[in-house]
Amino acid sequence: MDKNKRDWKDIIEKSNGTMMMMPDLFIQDMKDIENDRKELNEYLIGAAEREIKLNVRTQNMFLSLREYLVKNGLKNVWAKDIGLNVAALEDGKFVVNFSDVKRAT
Repeated sequence: MDKNKRDWKDIIEKSNGTMMMMPDLFIQDMKDIENDRKELNEYLIGAAEREIKLNVRTQNMFLSLREYLVKNGLKNVWAKDIGLNVAALEDGKFVVNFSDVKRAT
């Protein structure tokens, strides 16, 4: 036996009934499933990275908007939540919604 190959018969015998060898009939399907799982995990990692980068871009945009608004005389923009009005953007206009938020002091 190849010294790098594990002796699964021995491992299963020593498992005290917690492992069981399945028929070779299922091997290819299980390999395919594992490959699909790895592919999904890679996709999810990429999606998580894109989500984080999108969140940073969004926060940077709202920071720039707040700084612009302050420079143009609007007060208290730091104590308000600002959100994008998606309906307006779909109509080709950039509108933000302001809402008052109670902040911890």
